[in-house]
Amino acid sequence: MASATDLHMHTRASDGTDYPDELVEKIVRAGIRTFAVTDHDTIDGALEVQPMVPEGITFYIGVEFTCRTSLGEVHILGYHFRPEDAIFQAVLEKGKRLRREKLDRRIAWLKKQGVPVTDIEIDAFHRMKSCGKPHLANMIVNKGLARNMNEAIHRYLDPCDCDDLKLTSAEAIGAINASGGISVWAHPLGEGFRRPRDGRSRFSTMEQCYAKLQELVRQEIRGMECYYSQYSQSQIMKLKQTAESYHLCVSGGSDYHGTNKNIELGQLNAAMSRVSDDELSILREFDRRDRKSASLEIDEDELL
Repeated sequence: MASATDLHMHTRASDGTDYPDELVEKIVRAGIRTFAVTDHDTIDGALEVQPMVPEGITFYIGVEFTCRTSLGEVHILGYHFRPEDAIFQAVLEKGKRLRREKLDRRIAWLKKQGVPVTDIEIDAFHRMKSCGKPHLANMIVNKGLARNMNEAIHRYLDPCDCDDLKLTSAEAIGAINASGGISVWAHPLGEGFRRPRDGRSRFSTMEQCYAKLQELVRQEIRGMECYYSQYSQSQIMKLKQTAESYHLCVSGGSDYHGTNKNIELGQLNAAMSRVSDDELSILREFDRRDRKSASLEIDEDELL
């Protein structure tokens, strides 16, 4: 059953398959009342969605940055930020540039592995707002070199080292916080999708999670995505306890990508059970900031 809130989803502006209007239609049909669009290294999709949101549904502009830490990759979500903020815009542009460099390195890598990539395909990838692994993987599958997207990523793309072409977590967290936003660690135990060779899920351990969290807390992360489409109730409860012990907001999202991932809108756990808004303390922080913002606007009007 779909939850009424879903704070993690993607459009065609990054690696989702839905156009903004298609996504909004699905949001309405799913009965979701609060949502955020969090495309990779771009807010273009979110800005397109914003004017399409019908009355009675609450929408937040979001973003997802792929980052590096001293202990490996993390994904940092941002919400409730000022998109025009200079610091935020600088990091957003850097993230886009690094993503373009990753694309060029991966294309060169694929060619070295004997994968034929045409100039027409390269031009199409370059024209995308935020081209990532799924786009290249689908091309590989269409060429008959892999059975599915996960196999294509595992066999052809993961071996290409691009760790140096990522924002640092400190850059992403700092830019989100400085622009008045709430920085959130996305899927802290990993995305958990099954590997094509052995079929086992690739979740991180709680010990690995704790180690990364120490670094992110020092960088002033504000929240954790404890509710996630691939996580069991046991994993969620451990993450919630951890977030609360560090006084972090508890967030939740499906990581919906349309047909690029087998995830439903509003799916905030592996059991597909409904999650109450009361479980997501980040919503109370959104509400607090909205009310503060409204109060400031009233005060300014009184001064005019």
